[in-house]
Amino acid sequence: MIGQPRSSQRYVGRKAENVCRLAERMVELSRENPRYGYRRVCALLRRKGWPVNKKRVHRPWRQEGLKVPEKQRKKRRLLMGERERMHEEASRAQRPRLELRLRYGPDRGGQKAEDDASGG
Repeated sequence: MIGQPRSSQRYVGRKAENVCRLAERMVELSRENPRYGYRRVCALLRRKGWPVNKKRVHRPWRQEGLKVPEKQRKKRRLLMGERERMHEEASRAQRPRLELRLRYGPDRGGQKAEDDASGG
């Protein structure tokens, strides 16, 4: 012999078949409840009698490529007059820039026109 104990030669693991059955059940549960993550699926499995913890559920969850879909955000509707108020605020925010552009000129780089004339 090679020096291995006999007990390891006779051991037949059942892990693979249990993991396959677990993964199938997880896929079923995630299809029934698409907003459930692996932790809640783990709780459902425990209630059904599966002897699992969240680590044992998380590995097949990743291997199966299961994910909770992104939540669809509702588009915010503008109230009457709110659109005009937003437009007014945007134009008010751009007025100081326009004023600076008129005062200093578009290519002055922040210097006044009088500063250049005085030579200082």
